[in-house]
Amino acid sequence: MAISMNCPNCMAQFHLDEELLGKKVKCQKCAAVFTVSQPSAPEPTAPAALTPEEESIVPKLELDDPPAAPTPGTEVSSTPLPKTPAWGDDDEEKDRDRKEPPKPPPARKRSDPSRGPRRDAPEKSGSGMMVVVLLLVGVGLLSCLGCVGVGAVWFVMERHHDGGFDNPPRVNPPIAVADKRDGFVKDGVNNKGQAPAVNVDFGVNGVFTANHRIEFTDQPAPIGLFNHKRHRVYLAQMEAGQTYQIDMSADFFFDAYLYVMENNNILVQDDDGGGNHNARIVFRPTRTGQYRIIATSLGGNATGPFTLTVRRNDPSKDPAMNPPLFALNDLSYRVYTYKFNETPVADAVWARDGKHFFILGRTGLLQRVNAETGKTEKMTLLEGQFNDSAIMQMSSAGLVVATPMENRVRVYDPNNPAVVKKNLFVQNVRRLTSGPGASVAVVQVFEFGATNLRVLDLERGIVGLPIRWNTASPWITLSPDGKFLFHTDAGKLQRHRINGLTLAFEESSPQVVQFGDGIHVSADSQFVCLSGPPTFAQPFGHPTRGLYVYPAAALQKPAVTITGNQPRHVGIDPKAGWFLGTDSIRALVLYKQDGIYFSQPSIPGVFAFSVRGVTVSPLGGEALLRTGDRVAYLRLKNKNSPIVKIDAPPAKKEDRSVVGTVTRTGGFMFKNLNLRPIGGFGSLGADPCWDAQGKYLFHIDSGTTLMKINTDFKVESSTDLGQTCRYQALSAEGLVVIPSNVTELWLYDAQTLARRKTITLQQTASRLASAPNTPYAFVAAPNLMRVDLKAGTVNAAQVEGKPFGFQGVKNIAVSPDGKYLFLQASDFWLHRIRIDGARLVHESAKEPIVRSTASFAISQDSKQMAVCYLTALKGSAAKLTQTNIYAIDNWGVPAYTLQMRIRSIAFADGGAIFADVLKGGVRHYPNPAKAEFNYNSWSPISLGRRIIGRPGSNGCLVLTTGSTQWVEPIPKN
Repeated sequence: MAISMNCPNCMAQFHLDEELLGKKVKCQKCAAVFTVSQPSAPEPTAPAALTPEEESIVPKLELDDPPAAPTPGTEVSSTPLPKTPAWGDDDEEKDRDRKEPPKPPPARKRSDPSRGPRRDAPEKSGSGMMVVVLLLVGVGLLSCLGCVGVGAVWFVMERHHDGGFDNPPRVNPPIAVADKRDGFVKDGVNNKGQAPAVNVDFGVNGVFTANHRIEFTDQPAPIGLFNHKRHRVYLAQMEAGQTYQIDMSADFFFDAYLYVMENNNILVQDDDGGGNHNARIVFRPTRTGQYRIIATSLGGNATGPFTLTVRRNDPSKDPAMNPPLFALNDLSYRVYTYKFNETPVADAVWARDGKHFFILGRTGLLQRVNAETGKTEKMTLLEGQFNDSAIMQMSSAGLVVATPMENRVRVYDPNNPAVVKKNLFVQNVRRLTSGPGASVAVVQVFEFGATNLRVLDLERGIVGLPIRWNTASPWITLSPDGKFLFHTDAGKLQRHRINGLTLAFEESSPQVVQFGDGIHVSADSQFVCLSGPPTFAQPFGHPTRGLYVYPAAALQKPAVTITGNQPRHVGIDPKAGWFLGTDSIRALVLYKQDGIYFSQPSIPGVFAFSVRGVTVSPLGGEALLRTGDRVAYLRLKNKNSPIVKIDAPPAKKEDRSVVGTVTRTGGFMFKNLNLRPIGGFGSLGADPCWDAQGKYLFHIDSGTTLMKINTDFKVESSTDLGQTCRYQALSAEGLVVIPSNVTELWLYDAQTLARRKTITLQQTASRLASAPNTPYAFVAAPNLMRVDLKAGTVNAAQVEGKPFGFQGVKNIAVSPDGKYLFLQASDFWLHRIRIDGARLVHESAKEPIVRSTASFAISQDSKQMAVCYLTALKGSAAKLTQTNIYAIDNWGVPAYTLQMRIRSIAFADGGAIFADVLKGGVRHYPNPAKAEFNYNSWSPISLGRRIIGRPGSNGCLVLTTGSTQWVEPIPKN
């Protein structure tokens, strides 16, 4: 008979054999020693040590929540189980309340007459095969029933294991005090076989050490969302900003693996950071709280002893982080050596002051180091996931860090890197480049099945549109001042100007290498160096491998060419006058123009094959060299004594003239101007506009520089907009400019080009229209909005009497006198709207000739207008066989018709017009009513063409994607 009894100390309930009555036993939960007695008279006993004789007595305890299976290597009592019914449990009262199970019916004998007469089946051929088949089917059915039975038993046992069902009493494993095999202390286990969490106590010295085991009886439990592993849990209270080093060593038993978690989120994990199969994590929490340290194995099923050590320390006091400065010939150096999970994941970068530099490790630990003393002055744990694909650059906006694992580019405050200034979502970043003086960064990304570039505005937090990049070379480098992007293509060095969020190609060098192997720009942005890998197909006359240093503004002829034993360029310092690099056999080489000046390959841990990158100090004479697990700081002893003198080309004064060559042909004068519109098929960006008197032309050169140009085409003043702008118009309040991809309108003073106002539009504009005589601007975005430029307010335009279905805006224009607004709706219908002060009154609607976006041309006296179509939908181009010119207040009957398809018209003084005729060039009509023209095809043929008239003049501007011309007839006299 079983005895039910509670532990007098912890009240745990046990079911004991009656043969233990009067004997001392030890509680499995609290280790209290007590005497087994009848339940009616429990006598609590204080915990005491067992005698050797008592130690051998192991009670058969049956807890309500049974423990896990016995640990391998421990003894199990041989006392037999109490006999209980197979269908019952150990509670006798419950058994008495249950009904007896029904008895099975008696088995019938073979001679039972109730079965009827026996019939012998006739013998058939193949009966033996049938028997075999029946036997196989029977065996299969028995196997299935056996599986179902085993599953049912497992289900019942598991439900009992979790407290769902009762189960017959089982023999408990012995209560182990110590593991005699290795001396490692074993904690007690709970009802699920998982060791309880251990609180981390750092003690006086700030170090916690535990020698524990992972047992086979530890059930695999979830870590995060997907991993199920046998593990031990440690709870550590950690402080924000404090650094903790966590080590797990397991000798040869298994491959150690560590996690640090907050709630159910994995913050950091490591496999072999401690060397061999040992794990190490250097963790710096961003907030104070309790964190879970998970000690497990790589596969999750390994068992055995391990040692866990958690150190609360300050890594800046680590000698490896503050190495001394050593002297070596003409050089001084110090080397920072890092452990595996602390190794730098990106090139070290200099602060803008040139006195500090930053190092970013795998765990996201960012160090700010004093270059003079070599000491780590500040450390911060950056957010994000880091591996060798992470990139770090310095910019004028802050420290730029790309983490491709999470498709993020973040900008941090260099003085307080815990502050994230901008957080940009950029997918599939392959490369990133920026500069200490640049407010932008350029990223190379793989998207839409192709490699593209995107320009990032780091100040505004804007990601530019994709720029198709059809070059196989991965190398892109932004000049430190942020003005130029250099890259290689087919062995050529190419330069692009940064125009807001776009790029404008400027110059290419001749081919000097087969493939470029790297680009470096000097800290002062004056020189750029291209290096080429060893190749068997170099252009004729060029060495197998060389360093070609060009003036950044002139890529046709190198200023310095360095040859040698396959040199690899990694740094250029024109202030100190030296080049630093590596070659195929030397880890460190200082070059001069005619060869190697100095070579020293014996810096500890710095090998030629391990050099990954070098950055030169903005102050000159110092550099940082990164290898696999080291950062070397290099300083020239005599930094003001140049090794090689680089002859920079004489500085050219900026030519502010936009006048080019002047030619005369067929009674016309042509001025080839140096206006640079935004390139692109079918789009030239912001069209130039004249003031009301035709004295000044306002032009946004390359989309970013606003110029005020006089009638001699001389630039009188200019200003940098700092952003690509695609729309401009002149109003009574000043020059209205709308930047690309920005929901703002900027108002500039027409005299000084100073910005007066910034007006928020709420939506991205697609069209802009205004006139020199009106204080309003009209914006399509896509519905019509009216902007009161004087008050700085934006309102949805209310048009009185507009017809049903008047929706959306495709194009707009305002007459020069400010009396009429012309609009094309989303259904392609044309509308004339009268501007009556603050009122807009709909006057007329006109069905288009074709379903295509229309452009409106209005004469300078606001008396005539023309509607032209740049393109036409398929099937409707045949209708574009003529162009009608109307009186501005009469759309019924055309004033005259030109029998041709015209894409753009400019009205000149005296009623003449210039017309861009499809497949016919540009024509001049001195008397358009008679359809007579006196010149044809004198403009360069281009698909992206605009014609713009000038008030009070008989000439016009002809803009194409490749050139700009001023054209005017020459008087016959």
